Amino acid sequence: MKKTMSFPKGKGRSAFTIIELMTVIAIIAVLIGLLAPALNKARTEAKKQKTRAQIASLEIACSMFHTDVGSYPSTLFELGPTGTAAGWQGPYLEPKGGEFNDDGDMVWETGEALVDAWGSTFSYTNAPTYKTQFVDIYSYGPDKTNDSGTDDDIVNW
Repeated sequence: MKKTMSFPKGKGRSAFTIIELMTVIAIIAVLIGLLAPALNKARTEAKKQKTRAQIASLEIACSMFHTDVGSYPSTLFELGPTGTAAGWQGPYLEPKGGEFNDDGDMVWETGEALVDAWGSTFSYTNAPTYKTQFVDIYSYGPDKTNDSGTDDDIVNW
């Protein structure tokens, strides 16, 4: 006759086997491996969208400056509270808590430095190469490298 192992009535297994635990850990590791690149891509896209919005704000401020003064600012800092051009009615960008932060960067109304989402300053020219009768404002993007308008650069043209 075969002997079988039996549990006392009312009590079942109270623990997982090592194989079950390893299987669950392996499944979780695979899921993390599949989701990590998607999350990183979403984070990078969010930074690109933020930088596009910043560039759009700078374009609007430059247009307001042009309406008042008759020319575009020579630097983005002329959009702040220290403008001296004839007809200047700014500031066109309001700094928060002072004109510059501890790093010497102009500060947005939101309290963030006037830099892109990767911490680099915007490139600006009032003698546009790419836009007719406007300004060129761009960010070098995630690689922070001036590589002549590759896909990671964020531009206003």
